[in-house]
Amino acid sequence: MARISELFRRIINKPIQDIYGRHAGHVICVHPPVHEEDKHKVAVEHGDGIVKHYREEHFHFEGDTAFLHPLWRIELERVLREFKRYRDRIMALDQLIQSGEISQRVYDELLREYKSKHDEYASKIREFEIALRSRLEELDENLRTLELYVADLEVRKVTGKIPEEAYAVLIDNLNRTRARVESEKKDIEELLKFIASLTGVTAES
Repeated sequence: MARISELFRRIINKPIQDIYGRHAGHVICVHPPVHEEDKHKVAVEHGDGIVKHYREEHFHFEGDTAFLHPLWRIELERVLREFKRYRDRIMALDQLIQSGEISQRVYDELLREYKSKHDEYASKIREFEIALRSRLEELDENLRTLELYVADLEVRKVTGKIPEEAYAVLIDNLNRTRARVESEKKDIEELLKFIASLTGVTAES
């Protein structure tokens, strides 16, 4: 507890990054837990001036650098856990009815309950899939734009229209930005593959 409290105290008024290495805002306040079992609550001011509150588990630290996990990702992980829980309950229920350990009446009643929850979380997963695929399209467009910027910069370098020092700074910035975009793209692609393995629905469908 003391170690976590010290880490959060160190990042007050300091910039934090998202998990892809982009600037995510500044920590403006940390509310320590009231009880031993409670978690820290952290207020973050984002670049658009919006202040949002996050729980301790939304962060991870690498040294003194704090990384903020997106809220959508935390929620997706929760939804996937719940989906798996009810999928496994339905499978266990099928085994019990087949072995004769429960009655048909009990089976039907519990199946309705479990399937209702299973379908609810499956619907939420589909919404996440649509949003993630849409984000992939945006990232692909960003990569195409960055490729054009890099090509234009290379042309200006070859034709002597830009000083070597300026070129070095700009190409480094573009490469860093491209790396962050590619990192997010890879992460989303892996998430979609995991969802497909869990739900049996292909990422392209």
